[in-house]
This record gives sequence, C-alpha cells and structure tokens, in this order.
Amino acid sequence: MTQAVEGVLLCLAILLVIVLFIIVLLIWKNKKQKNFSHQSDYLIVYASQSGHAENLAKQTQQQLQQAGYSTYLLNIQDITVSDLQKSSQSLWIVSTYGEGDLPDTARQFYRKVMQSAVDLSQHHYAILALGDRHYKYFCRFGTVLQDWLQQQQAHALFEMICVNQLQQSDLQQWQIQLQTLLKTQLADLNIERKWSTLKLTSRQLLNQGSQGNPLFKLEFSYTENMSWQAGDLVEIQCHNAIDVQDYPIREYSIASLVEQNRLELVVRQEVHEQGLGLGSGLLTHSLQIGESISACIRQNSAFHLNLDFPAAIFIGNGSGIAGLLAHIRQQALLNRQHNWLIYGERQAQFDTVYGEQIQAWQQQGVLTEVDRVFSRDGQAQKYVQDCLYAKSELLKQWLNDGAAIYVCGSMQGMAQQVDQALLEILGKVEYEKLYEQKRYLRDVY
Repeated sequence: MTQAVEGVLLCLAILLVIVLFIIVLLIWKNKKQKNFSHQSDYLIVYASQSGHAENLAKQTQQQLQQAGYSTYLLNIQDITVSDLQKSSQSLWIVSTYGEGDLPDTARQFYRKVMQSAVDLSQHHYAILALGDRHYKYFCRFGTVLQDWLQQQQAHALFEMICVNQLQQSDLQQWQIQLQTLLKTQLADLNIERKWSTLKLTSRQLLNQGSQGNPLFKLEFSYTENMSWQAGDLVEIQCHNAIDVQDYPIREYSIASLVEQNRLELVVRQEVHEQGLGLGSGLLTHSLQIGESISACIRQNSAFHLNLDFPAAIFIGNGSGIAGLLAHIRQQALLNRQHNWLIYGERQAQFDTVYGEQIQAWQQQGVLTEVDRVFSRDGQAQKYVQDCLYAKSELLKQWLNDGAAIYVCGSMQGMAQQVDQALLEILGKVEYEKLYEQKRYLRDVY
C-alpha cells in the first residue's frame, strides 16, 4: 500500500471519528432539550429535607409514567426559571421542617427564582405539602410556594393538599385529585419501608453525673440483610405506645457503618411532664438487653458524605455526635485525613463522650483539628458557634481549600447559631455559595 493511499485512509478514519462524535453530541443535546417538548409532560419537583418528599415524588413519577404520561423529575435545588417556562404543568411535593423552615435544598430556588417576577400565565401546577401540625407554621413552605406561583399568574390544577405527619388519609386526597385530573386509576402512595428486626445487645450511659439529661450509646445486632450509608437514618416502631394498633415511628441518626456489622445509636433521654418521651423512653429505659424492635433504614441523601470535596468540617452537639461519628468513621475507612470536629456539650468532667475514640482518631491523623466546647465550664468559648468566630480565619482557609460542612444536632439554638455565624464570618455571597455547591449539609432536629 502506497503512502498516499495510507494517508487518505488515515484522513477518512479521522473524519469518521469526528462525524461520530458530532452525532453523539447531537443525540445528547436532543435528549437534554426534549424534557418539556409537549403538553402531556409533567414536571415533578421535590423539596426534601430528610427523604420523604423525594420518595413520594419518585412514586408519583412512576405512577404517571405507567399511566402513559411523560415526566421529568427535578430536585428543587436544580430547577431554573427556564425549566418552569418550558413546562406547561408541574407537580410539587415539598416539605417543611422545624417551626416552618424551608428545606435546605430549597434555599437556592427561594433566593434565585422566587425573588424575581416570572411570567407563568401559561403554567398549571399542583402542590403536595408535607408538615406536622405540632409546629406553629404547618406546611409553611408549601403555602409560600403557592403564594409565589399565584403571584406569577400560574393556575392551580386543584387546591394544595397538606399532609400531617405523612398520614395516609391525606396522601389519599392527593391521589384522588390526580386521578380526577388524569382520568385514570392510580395506585396508592406509600412511604416505602422495609422492616427488619433489631436486637439490643448493649446500652451504655455516656454522661454519668451530667447536668443534662442522660445520653446513651446503644448497639443492636440484626439477622436480616440491612444496608445504609453514613448520614442515613433508622426509623423505630414504638411498641410502647398506648395505642398499639398504629405504632408511632421515631427516627434517629445512625452512628455506625454497615461494615461494622452492628447498628449504633446515640439517644438523649427526653423527660416530659407525663414521663419519658416515647422513643427515647423505649430505647433508653423499657427495652431490655436481648429484646427486639422493628426498624427500617431511611435514606437521607441530603446528608450523605460527598467525596468530591477534599476536606470536611463536622459540627454538632449532644446526640448529634451520632451522625458525625458515622461520617468520621467513613473518612477513616477511606483514609481521608483532612477532617475537623467541632462538638459542644455541657461539662468536660461528665460530657466528654467518645473521648477515647476521638483521641485515637487524632493520633491516627484522621482528625487534624478537634475543638470540644462546654457551655457550663465558664470558658470564653461556650458554644460551637463561639469556636467558629474564634477560629474564623482557619475556617475560611479550610473552605478556600474546598472543605464541606456537615452539621448534626439540635436545630433550635445550635444549628441556628451556626448558620448565623457562617453568614457573618463568610458574608452573604460566600455563604450562599456553600449551598449552591452542596458543601453545607445538615441533619438537624
């Protein structure tokens, strides 16, 4: 074969590769742009703090697809004005947590989209709002979202459905409205749970003599195949309830990794006028060693460890140490050593929980920075937010180097004050960037 022929064949081969690349690129762009290409499409948006809204949104998407409708599912943190304007119909499944706070994942949408005027006069929507009537502002984010959509001249497909504590009767109202709208039968929405049996193998009081309520470390064995990630939650059926026909459920952050072949919790004993709290009373008092309870794992993707970021700052207090322990154990397992723990309790003499484990992680280099603050010891740094202010330059350095922040513990007080401290230390622009880049994750209660 002559060099001229070889040259021609080489050029043809290169040209073929280029053509194939262009074809693949065009197919990809076409798929990306056809999300809302016709009127029958439904945009399904979820705003979830701990996974329930996401679960229900995925079930809704599956049901609509089985009924012959094309759908597009989006986390609210990823939605844009263009997405809304391209779609003619949307279904929103949004949660409210705490006294009326919007989910962390909704902050970017609230700041970037809901603060502006958008022409949605050709858009139709429906909202399923999740909440808890025990709190002052029931389903507040759903209400705020509804008001905004109406202000943008969007039209309601039907009245907003509010769900109290995931009650099935409320979810059924949503299904009835969807069935009327779509003129087709739909299966019931269910909070998908795979129940397993946990057997209590040990219970240890961690803070003997503390001014605070007793804090317990609990370990459980299991025979079923259970799986979870650091950041996930376990739901416990409280068989000690007065009405055992409908077991109430309580959820807890998991402190252990699945690789440890045991499930570990850290539970604060709650004391009310009527006695011990339902869940904490069961776990810290009435459940005996060797006895079993029913439990299921709930994925909490909003608090999973993100391995894209080279460092992590773990902040928490009280029983929030559980969610932080799982993440630090995961970092140790992966030999990721750029970690900073900031943890608050009452008194060093009685509340230095997991002290030996934390010291071992320091010696191993897993924890390169550790700050333990105690509110009742009379020190200048009483709370975790005081540590953030005192070490603000180091905090900025870690964040400039790409660290992510994980907060676990009480929402009232600790989490709110940490949030305010970050805003003041970083400024609004850099603070909001943490949310946009998904570098500020919280498991608070």
